[in-house]
Amino acid sequence: ADAVPLKDCLAFSKDYMALFKLRYENINMNIHGFEYGDNECVLSLSLQVLIENAVKHNAPGPAETLRIDIDREGDRLVVSNNILRSPATGRSPAEAHGIGLENLKKRYRMKFDRAIDIVETRDCFKVYIPIIKVNHEKGIDY
Repeated sequence: ADAVPLKDCLAFSKDYMALFKLRYENINMNIHGFEYGDNECVLSLSLQVLIENAVKHNAPGPAETLRIDIDREGDRLVVSNNILRSPATGRSPAEAHGIGLENLKKRYRMKFDRAIDIVETRDCFKVYIPIIKVNHEKGIDY
């Protein structure tokens, strides 16, 4: 399925984060208490890609904590994380956006004709992904 209910996606994200916490004790993920309907979905695996990117590009050292937040703004889900800069270069690992985000952009465009937005500040990396409403009788409602 291309569109996965938000409820299932958020539950899976918690389990996925538990796996990362086996390797990195200093990662915190906060799913804010926002409301969503049974008919609201996101592209399959989109949250997993964003969580994986946050960890991969910001692997925290022993004195650092990576914070990942999942929230809702209107008809979009927002996944944000603090940016941990490399002490050697002072650069953000998030500056190398890589294949995961490009692939996610293309999949949202191809499947739903929607765009994701990426906002990066000095301290924070945010990705806004569209929430897709599904009409169970007609299929996906664009």
